[in-house]
Amino acid sequence: MLRKYLIITAPVFESGLSDFVAHKESLGYAVTVVTTAETGTTTDAIKTYLQGMYDNLETRPEFLLLVGDTNKIPAWTSTQADSPRNDLYYGTLDGTDYFPDVFVGRFSVSSADELQNIIAKTIYTESHLAELPKKVLFMASSDHFQITEGTHNYVDTNYFGPAGYDATKLYNRLNPGTSATTSAINGGERYAVYSGHGDWNQWADGPVFYEDNVRALTNSVYPFVFSFACLTGKYESSECFGETWIRVANGGTTFWGSSVYSYWDEDDVLEKGVFKAAFTDGLDQICPMFNAGKMALYNHYAGGGSSKRYFEQYNLMGDPSVYTKGNLPNSSRGRILLDVSKVACNGQVTVQVWDSDLEMEWFYMTVENPGNGDSRQIEVYKFDTGKYAGLYPFNVQGLDPGVSGSGELIFHYADEHYGDEGAKDVTATLALDCDAPVLIHREIDALQSTGATATLYFDEKCYADVTVKSGGTAVATASENGVDSVELNLTGLTPETDYTVDFQLTDEVGNTSTFTDIPLMTTPSGTTVANYPCDDSSEATHSADTGTDVWSMTTTSGAHSNGKCWFGEDAETNTDASLVIGPLTVPASGVPLLTFWHYYDLETGYDGGVLEISTDGGISWQDIGNDIESGGYDDYLDGDPIGDRLAWTGTNDTMSPVRVDLSSYSGQTVSFRFRIGCDSSVKKTGWYVDDITVGSFSTAPDPLAFLNLGSDSILYLNSAGEAVAMTLTARTPLEKLWGQRL
Repeated sequence: MLRKYLIITAPVFESGLSDFVAHKESLGYAVTVVTTAETGTTTDAIKTYLQGMYDNLETRPEFLLLVGDTNKIPAWTSTQADSPRNDLYYGTLDGTDYFPDVFVGRFSVSSADELQNIIAKTIYTESHLAELPKKVLFMASSDHFQITEGTHNYVDTNYFGPAGYDATKLYNRLNPGTSATTSAINGGERYAVYSGHGDWNQWADGPVFYEDNVRALTNSVYPFVFSFACLTGKYESSECFGETWIRVANGGTTFWGSSVYSYWDEDDVLEKGVFKAAFTDGLDQICPMFNAGKMALYNHYAGGGSSKRYFEQYNLMGDPSVYTKGNLPNSSRGRILLDVSKVACNGQVTVQVWDSDLEMEWFYMTVENPGNGDSRQIEVYKFDTGKYAGLYPFNVQGLDPGVSGSGELIFHYADEHYGDEGAKDVTATLALDCDAPVLIHREIDALQSTGATATLYFDEKCYADVTVKSGGTAVATASENGVDSVELNLTGLTPETDYTVDFQLTDEVGNTSTFTDIPLMTTPSGTTVANYPCDDSSEATHSADTGTDVWSMTTTSGAHSNGKCWFGEDAETNTDASLVIGPLTVPASGVPLLTFWHYYDLETGYDGGVLEISTDGGISWQDIGNDIESGGYDDYLDGDPIGDRLAWTGTNDTMSPVRVDLSSYSGQTVSFRFRIGCDSSVKKTGWYVDDITVGSFSTAPDPLAFLNLGSDSILYLNSAGEAVAMTLTARTPLEKLWGQRL
């Protein structure tokens, strides 16, 4: 009987699952896909649907995959300490205990591209288990290093070492640094195991590793990531650390982490239990390993202590059935394996066919281009029982892609005995990318005479090497991998100066484009009348009208500059606290602006921050939200101590600029206050504020907005009020039209 695999997906992702479903079917699973339009969208409705599937032996699933972030398919909220968000209870379908009866994982993605990334990594990893390096990376906190390092050393000595794995140990006590983690993972690690302090967006000290470090990885082996740490699987964050690992094109195949705070001793027991299950008990699939580790913890504590909480708080992001070692089962359901999913148009691909009931020494398979109807026959040769391989260099013998920019090749052969289903045409699709990435748009935010934030947008994800220049001299650079945009925070600029940008873009298959001296922006003239770098506590005053004064100067790597900023902590009691700057005089000429940088993690709709202004020395205050030009409020507060009103609330986990037009207050003496309100319920992190500036600026002409053009495209200019001359040039063979100011 075929093993049963159930996928519950948000409707928006259903069409993107075909390759994953075909892969699982080729491994002998009977796969069922349903959407939340059928199951319902609440935890209880989905659980009721699952119960019906489980109670019927004909449909009872062994594995359950949820597709979508928790805003699409909600997680459960526990009554245990810290209220762990979890997927556990989707799998508890037999009895009233909290032991899962179905192996549950989640593709916690927010876009179609992210879904394709984790699918591609999962298929690649499972299809290449025999060739993956036997390497394990251990990372450990210096805090409680006797436990973190001791546990890693134990599992290496007892499990990984005897199985022939080479271990790299980056123990923070020895100061290896973030770059050492990057180098190790880029060098190809099958397992990446961390134990130490964590947060929703980072490994905090073993060594430090942020989401941006994950996004910058260039690895081609996608590890199984184990995070024995606090909060790295915190579902309610807009994108938690674990989600970054599975969403990016590189990163990991799976991520296992905690949605709330974890504990040293329990994590020690859990880590030992998981790897005993994998290497001593012979469990090759990821979720069965995890569940066995949880049972080891339960048995160690006899079900007491934090046993139930640990079952809830550790969740799997990834395919619950993915194999971690050994060889994939070969079945009579034939499948075609490609060593890559996308190539440049002058590339090549290695093709394998696995079909356990094939016995010939070689055979022909067909590759065709549906774009132009062209096809070829290629030979594949037997290299093992039921396994065949061939190399297809289509730049030599190959097929014209037929279109510029994209295309595909389809490989197929006739499997005369596809399991018990009879004959079937087995296929695999290879995507072709013939075009190099290009710049399609740029945005300039928080533009001042001496600074701005420039964001460049590209038409596909790529490696981007960007240089901003003035008169041929570089003033800022950025290099990022796997991105479709690059943000540059530009400081120390010269007023009334033209700036240009050079960039080289390389996509995942090696197509490269290079552009130089592209106009970026012109800085306005201006004068700064007040500058608060937020690194000295004497810059401002702070107090509380209700509750505790939660404002303080803090040192954090998340600061916009100088490593320090103001921090208003999200309190657990009713709180109304303010950070006040001023008095100062708003410039009477030009365009007066207030700018600052901030990020926040506050309970959505109940805790929040606002910006207020006083023109009478602090006797009265009024909200200035209507004057915010960019970076404004994002939601309403309900029942907050500072009133029902628009505010910054929820989570904005990136330091972002805010720009406020002070024209209504020209020439007046004013003060500003950053006011945070918290209720007595859920406590999140708080509000970080940095680099507050007030100045007067002229209005500078906005440069041309660069847009990628194709057939039936429209070129938009944002140079209102100016005469603009331009040249349109067709750049063959890319056939991209570009414009630039002369």
